[in-house]
Amino acid sequence: MKEDNAGTIIKLKSHIKVLQQRISELEKADALHEQSMRALNRRRELGQLITSISKQFINLPFEEVDQGLEKALERIGLFFGLDRGYICLFTCEGDSLEIAHCWNNKGISCFEEKSQKLQPDRLPWLMRQLHSNEIVKVHNVEVLGPNASAEKDFWLSHSIRSLVYIPLVLRNELAGFVGFDCVREERRFDEETGVMLSIVSEILANAIDSKRIETARRESEANYSSIFNAVEDLILVHDLETTCIIDANDNAIDRLGLDRQTLGETRLKEVIADRSESSDEKIKDNLTKVRAGETVRSEIVLKDKNNRQFWGEVSLKKAFIQGAERAVAVIRDISERKRVNLALYMSEQRFRAIADHTYDWEIWGSPGGRCMWTNPAVERVTGYTVQECMAMKEFPKPFVVDEDKDRVYNTFASAMEGHSGDNLEFRIERKDGRIIWGAASWTPIYDKKGVQQGYRASIRDITKQKTAEEELKKSEARFRAVFDQAYQFMGLLTPEGTMLDVNSSALEVTSKNRDDVIGETFWKTPWWSHSQEERSRVRDSIVRAGQGESVRFETTNWKADGNLAYIDFSIKPIRNEAGEVVMLIPEGRDITERKKIERALKESQRRLSTLISNLPGMVYRCRNDHDWTMEFVSDGCKALTGYTASELTLNASMEYGKLIHEEDRDFVWEEAQKGINSRKAFRLKYRIVRKDGEVRWVWEQGRGVFNEYNELVGVEGVISDVTEQHEVEIEREELLRSLSEKNDELESVIYVSSHDLRAPLVNIEGFSGELSNSIDQFREIIDSGGVPEDTRARLLEMLDEDISESVGFIKSSTRKIDNLLRGLTRLCRVGRLDMHPRKLDMNKLMKNVLASESEQLDAVHSQVEVDDLPPCRGDADQIAEAFADIIDNAAKYVSPERESKIRVTGWRDNGTVTYCVEDNGVGIHYSQKETIFEIFHRIDPEGNVKGQGLGLTIVKRIVNRHGGKVWIESLEGMGSKVFVKLPNV
Repeated sequence: MKEDNAGTIIKLKSHIKVLQQRISELEKADALHEQSMRALNRRRELGQLITSISKQFINLPFEEVDQGLEKALERIGLFFGLDRGYICLFTCEGDSLEIAHCWNNKGISCFEEKSQKLQPDRLPWLMRQLHSNEIVKVHNVEVLGPNASAEKDFWLSHSIRSLVYIPLVLRNELAGFVGFDCVREERRFDEETGVMLSIVSEILANAIDSKRIETARRESEANYSSIFNAVEDLILVHDLETTCIIDANDNAIDRLGLDRQTLGETRLKEVIADRSESSDEKIKDNLTKVRAGETVRSEIVLKDKNNRQFWGEVSLKKAFIQGAERAVAVIRDISERKRVNLALYMSEQRFRAIADHTYDWEIWGSPGGRCMWTNPAVERVTGYTVQECMAMKEFPKPFVVDEDKDRVYNTFASAMEGHSGDNLEFRIERKDGRIIWGAASWTPIYDKKGVQQGYRASIRDITKQKTAEEELKKSEARFRAVFDQAYQFMGLLTPEGTMLDVNSSALEVTSKNRDDVIGETFWKTPWWSHSQEERSRVRDSIVRAGQGESVRFETTNWKADGNLAYIDFSIKPIRNEAGEVVMLIPEGRDITERKKIERALKESQRRLSTLISNLPGMVYRCRNDHDWTMEFVSDGCKALTGYTASELTLNASMEYGKLIHEEDRDFVWEEAQKGINSRKAFRLKYRIVRKDGEVRWVWEQGRGVFNEYNELVGVEGVISDVTEQHEVEIEREELLRSLSEKNDELESVIYVSSHDLRAPLVNIEGFSGELSNSIDQFREIIDSGGVPEDTRARLLEMLDEDISESVGFIKSSTRKIDNLLRGLTRLCRVGRLDMHPRKLDMNKLMKNVLASESEQLDAVHSQVEVDDLPPCRGDADQIAEAFADIIDNAAKYVSPERESKIRVTGWRDNGTVTYCVEDNGVGIHYSQKETIFEIFHRIDPEGNVKGQGLGLTIVKRIVNRHGGKVWIESLEGMGSKVFVKLPNV
C-alpha cells in the first residue's frame, strides 16, 4: 500500500513539473504575442502619422508651408520621443548650411546657431554620409571613432547624445538634411524607424521644393506685372479664335475704360471705332496671319473711355501663354503724329492656371514585382483602391503611360538589383483617364541578415510643380515677348542707375550687344556719349526717379547709321509693397518722324494759307445742311459775297444758303446731294445775291468729306464769280443757236433748190435731145439733094462742128449739174434723216456693204480681207452708207502698179470701237489730209475718176452725228488708212 502511494506521488510530481513547463511556455508565448501586437499597433500608428503629415501639405496655402514644416517636425519628434527636430538647408551659394526650421521638446533649448550658418567643411564625415544618400544614425555620440572626431566635438558641444540625420534630396541633388536628436538620454534607432523617417524626409522635401517653385513663380509674376503695367503703351492679350480680350495692362484698362471683372466678355472689335463688316474681316485676316507666325503691324482707330477716338499703331504677334496660342497686341498712341483726335483701344489678359492638387503614396514591392503594401493615398492619386493595386501584377506599371512604361520598369528592376535612385519623372494615367505627373524615389529593402526582401518606392504627384515650372517659363517668355516687342527703347535699372536689362529696340539704336551694356552705369552707356549735357541730364533724372519721381523730357540719340534721332524719354520708379523704389524703367520713343511731320505740317500750312489767300473766289468747308453752315471760309468771301469770313462762319450774321438765289436753291441742294451720295465731285453754276443786293453768277466745285467709318462729316470746295464768263457764254449760245438756225435754213434752201432746179434741168435735157433729133433730120434733108453744093457744105460744117458741139456741151453740163444736185440732196438728207441707233453686228453689216460694192470691186480685181469686227451702236443705214463711201473710194483710187488689196479691222478702246479700212492704192499727198473731208474736194479734179467730192464729206457728217470721229492716215503712192471711231454697245 505504501509502495503504491509512493508511486502515485512520484507520478504526480512528474505531471506537475510538465504542467509547470507548459504554463511557462504559454506565458512566454503570451508575452511574445503582446510584444508583436504592440509593434504592429505602433507600425499602424506610424503609418497613420505619415499619412496625416502627407495630408497636411495637400492644399496647404503657400504662406503656411513654413508653419506646417515645423508642425511636422513636432509630431514626428513627439511620436518617437525625441528632444529636437530641425531642417538644415544649403544656402544659395552652396558653401554653408543654415537651420531653416526647428522644433524642440519642452524643457529643451533649440540650437543657438539657428540664426548662424554652419560650414559643411567642418563636418566632413557627416557630409560624406549625406552625399552618399545614407541615413546617419548615431546611438551614442561619445563612442564615435576618430574619422568623425569633428562631428563628435560639435554634437557634444550641444549636449547631443543620440541622433538620426536623413538626407534631404531635391531634384537629384542634396539640399540639406532632416535631423532629430536626444540630449536627455541615449536612444537606438532601428531600421524601420530610419525607413519611416526617410519617408517623412521625402514628404518634407516635396513641400520645400513646391514652396521654392511657388516663390520663384510669384517673383517672376511680380516682375512681369511690374513691367507689364509700367509700359506706357497699351498691351493686351486676346484669344485667337473668339477675339475676346483676355488681359490688359493698367494703362489699357484705364485708357479704354475696361472692367477687369467682365474683361473676358469683351471682343476686340468692341474697342475699335470701325464696327463695319470690312473691319471684322480685316481683324480675322490679321489673326489668320498671326496664327501662321507673322507679326502684323497696322494702324487703326480706337475709342477711349470718354468715347473719344484716337489713332493706334498696333504690333500683333503670336505668343504661347498658359499652354495656349494667344495674340499679343502692343498699341502705341500715335495721335500726335497723325494729328487727329483718335484713341487707342486694345487690351491683354494673362491666364493663370490653377495647378491640380498633388497626392503622394508609398509602395513596398516584392522581389517578384507584386505590391506587398501601399498606403491609402494611392486611391487619391490614381483612382484605384488599395485592393485593386494589391491584385495588380508588376505594380505600378499597369497605370503608367505607355511611352514611359519601359523607363519605369527598368528603374524598378534596378531597385531589385540593389540600386537606389530619386526623382524619376513619369506620367500616370488615372482610372478616370486623366494623365498626371509623378516623381518616384526608390531603394531596396533588406532584412537583418542583409537579404533583399524587395524594394520601397515613394511616388509623389508633381503635376502642380510641372505646371508651376511651365508657368514660370511662360511667364518669363511672356515678359520677354512684351519687353522685346515694344517699339520704344526700354530697360531695367537699379535705383542707382545700373543697367539690369535692355530690349532689342534700344540695342538697334547703337551697335552694341546686350552684354556690352548690362552692369554699366546708364548715363555712361553709348546712348549718351554724344553729349555731356544730355549725360548730366540723364544722371539727374535717375537721382529724381530713385526718390520716387517720374521724369519725362525730350532728348537726342545718335543712331547706328550716324543720324541724329529725337527721343521722347522717361524714367519711372517701380515700388515694392512697402513703397520702396526697387527698380527704374527707362523708356524712350523715337519721335524723329513726328518732328519731321510737325515741321512739314507747319510749312504745308504756311503754303496752304498763302495759296488760299491768293485764290480767286472763296474756299470753304461747311456742314451738309440747307443753310450750308460755314465752318471755314477764306478771305476771298468778302469780294465774292460782300460778307467777311467772321460774318459767314457758323452763320454769325448770314447763312450762305440764304445768299443763293431763291430760284436756284432747290437746284443747288439736289445736285450737290447727288454728288455727295455718289462720292463724286459736284460742279454747279447758280446765282447769289450779294450783301449790296447785286445778283452775281458763281461756279462751285465741291465734294463730300467722309471719315474712316464712311460717315459724312462735311463738304469742302471752292466758289468763284463767273458772271462775266456767264454773259459771254449766253452770247456764245445765242450765236450758236443763230448759226444752227441758219444752217437749217441753208440745208432747207439747198434741198428745195436742188429739187426745184431738177425740173428745168430735165427740160433742158429733154429739149437738148429734141434739138439733136432735129439736127439729124436737117442733115437728112440736106443729103437728099436740091441744095447747092457750097450751101450744103457750109450747112454740114455748121451742123457737124458748131451746132453738134454746142449740143454736146449742153448735155455734158446738164449731167454735171444733175450729179451735183443729186450729191447736195444726198448731203442734206443725211442731216435731216431721223436716227435709230441700236446694237450693230458689224460683221453682217460689212458683208452687205461689200455685196453692194461687188461690181466695182470686181472691176478692179480688188482682194478684200475682213477681220472679226466688234459690234458698235449706231443707225444701221447711215453707218452702212458711210462704209460704202469709204470702200467706194478705195476701189476708185487703185494703183496701176500693184494688185488692189483692201483690209477691214476693228478693236475696242476705252468705251469706244475703232474701225480701220486700209488699202494699197495711190494714197494722197500730206497737204490734202486736212482738206480731204471738205465739200466738193477731189484728189485729182482733172483725172479720170468720176465723182462730186462729196463722199468723205458725207462720211464725216454721219460719223459726227453718232458722236464719233473719222480721220485718215496716208502716204502718197503707198496707200491710205481711214479710221472711224464709234460708240461701244
